[in-house]
Amino acid sequence: MIYRVEITPTAERDVREITDWYRQTSGEAAVAQKWANGFALTIDGLSIDPHRHPLAREFEQLSEVVREVHFGSGRRPIHRIIFEIREETVFVLRVWHYAQRDLTPDDLSSPSL
Repeated sequence: MIYRVEITPTAERDVREITDWYRQTSGEAAVAQKWANGFALTIDGLSIDPHRHPLAREFEQLSEVVREVHFGSGRRPIHRIIFEIREETVFVLRVWHYAQRDLTPDDLSSPSL
């Protein structure tokens, strides 16, 4: 089964902020583009068996069943892509850096059914 993947406006904002940060700190647009390309590939991968990814570490504190896929531009992942599966659609809710505090329900932008 192939799932449709949708990125919420909040997650889109996260991606813009991250790519802007890479662009500003590296001084090169190529670094930000490399991150964005890797992110796009990771998101595309969610269309196939998204259930294979673990529950988010905050799962027990959240009222929703959210999962995470780890992503990074180097040897180790530095971002967590937080997503929810509803029927045949994967909703990307947030893109969260490992160093950030745990997510709370207020951090999630879950689409309405």
